[in-house]
Amino acid sequence: MPPQIGELSNLNTLWVSSNKFTGALPRHFGKLERCSSLNLRDNGFSGTIPPQFGKLTQLSLLRLDINFLTGLIPASFNNVPGTAICSLQPGNPDLGCSEDPDTGATSGCAAAAAAVPCKPPPPPPLSPPPPSPPPLPPPPSPSPSLP
Repeated sequence: MPPQIGELSNLNTLWVSSNKFTGALPRHFGKLERCSSLNLRDNGFSGTIPPQFGKLTQLSLLRLDINFLTGLIPASFNNVPGTAICSLQPGNPDLGCSEDPDTGATSGCAAAAAAVPCKPPPPPPLSPPPPSPPPLPPPPSPSPSLP
């Protein structure tokens, strides 16, 4: 897709579903900051979702289902309204949601998609093992026997 699409700063709706586009999702779509409806479903897009998509804060509809997307949904998606209709499944079985490194919150868009499995939070760090007890004193030596 031509990068000039990203220069259409007043674009409100972009629907290019079922067009057999392939390759990575275009990063320049992140420049469509006034876009409220972005439908890229049922193509052959692959790879990860660019973090620039988190700049699409006006979205009320995002369709990325039926592609070949992998990796984690960027934490920048916390900027996408949680009320957005966000369809990421089916068709992207290797896609999961990430957590914001500062707050631990999962992406609002991922939560709205519901079908996207969120990785469980990492387990807490292991505590060091308790100190070993001191060694036992040696047993007393047997007393010599008297004849």
